[in-house]
Formats: sequence, structure tokens, C-alpha cells
Amino acid sequence: MEGLSDLVGKNMKKNKFLEIIKLGNKSRLKGEFERALNYYQKALKYVQNKEDEATAYNSMGITYRGMKKLELSIKSYQKSLNIMTDLKDLTGVAGAYTNLANIYIEKGELNEALSKMNFARMIFTAISSRIDLSNTNKTILTNTNRVGLANSNLGLANIYLKLKRLGLAILSAQDALRIVENECSPYYHAKAYLVLSNAYLLIKMYKQAKEATTHALELGRLAKINEIMEEAKRLLSLINEVEKEIDSSR
Repeated sequence: MEGLSDLVGKNMKKNKFLEIIKLGNKSRLKGEFERALNYYQKALKYVQNKEDEATAYNSMGITYRGMKKLELSIKSYQKSLNIMTDLKDLTGVAGAYTNLANIYIEKGELNEALSKMNFARMIFTAISSRIDLSNTNKTILTNTNRVGLANSNLGLANIYLKLKRLGLAILSAQDALRIVENECSPYYHAKAYLVLSNAYLLIKMYKQAKEATTHALELGRLAKINEIMEEAKRLLSLINEVEKEIDSSR
């Protein structure tokens, strides 16, 4: 049986771990990647359980991705995935597969990205189907996994778009919209509409492309997300040019 001093010591280490992780996150968000990595590596000395260890490696994966050191990012995410697998933490496993898929998208290895993103969606779908909505704690878990499922569908939509498999891109984006239809955050809606806009544009469904882009722009303005607003404006400009060319040729 653990004594009081042992419990106090563990709590102190846990608090120290969380403090260092927060410092690392602040540095990462400022773009101070090397400093963030130093914090995360230091945090590993204070882990009290496997969940903490996975958190540290996942944070390192995010940081290496920001530094464009994609191979190191993959190694860190893989370590997090291995731990989550051992713990049988399905949400963590699915999240790790999503992170790995996004790295392979950046590397241009789309088939590998597709495989991992499909696996993430399969796990999130399985989790969602097992959750008891009558349990308050599990309702919170449902919200987390619903966002995860939407994110994996968005990931698939982007991969299919890059592969020019436009029908599947549209279906995946529509699935993402359906999953988060009651979600307060407009981010996932806007990203899904941008995928739809690009896909409709490529198959010359200009009316649908314009409608989807307009939705994305409105949501981007609402959430003040510059990245989404700029992309939506670019697409609207492109669609307007195409429509003018069509009108002038008549």
C-alpha cells in the first residue's frame, strides 16, 4: 500500500508534468519549436502513467510537423500510437492514425494517407456506435468522437480531392457536414464546404461550387478564420471568372 508521502510525490510529479506540457504548448503556438521540444522532452522525466507519455510524444509529433521534420513527426506519432494501442484507448488510437495520415498527405504519399485515414474513420465509427447516450459522462465522449469522426471524413475528402476521386470527395465532405450539423464550431462546416467547392469546380458544377464557397466564406467571417476566408475569396474569384468566360462565349 502506498504511503501518504508516495501519493504526495506522485501528485507533485503529475502537476510538474502538466506545467511543463503547458509551457511547451505556449512555446509551440508562438512558433518557438525548439524550445517547445525541450519542454516536451523534459516532461517525459515526470510521466506518471502511459497516458502522460503518449501525450508528450503526441505533442512532439505536432511540433516536428510544424518544423517540417516529417520523418521525426511520424516517429513521435508512432510512439504515441503504440502506447494508445497497448492501453486499448480507441479514441487515442484513432486520433494517432488521423495525425499520421495528415503527415503522409504532406509528404504526398496519398495511398498511405488514405489507408490510415480510413482506419481512423473505421475506429471512430465503431466507438460512436458503442456509446450509451443515457450516460452523461459518455455523452461528453460522444461529442469528442463525433468531432473525431467528422475530422477523419474531412481528411478522406481532402485525400480523395487530391486523387481526383471527386465523387468520393463530395460524399466524404457531405458526411462530415452531417456529423457536425449541431456542432457549435463553424470550423468543420467551413472546411467541408471548401472541399465541396473545389470538387464541384473540377466537375464544372459552378452553381453548386459558388453556393458551397459562399457558405464557407460566411462561416469563415463568423469565426474570424483568415485561412478559410482567403481560400473562399480565391475560389469565388475563380468561379466568377469562369462564369464570365461562359457568358461571353454564348
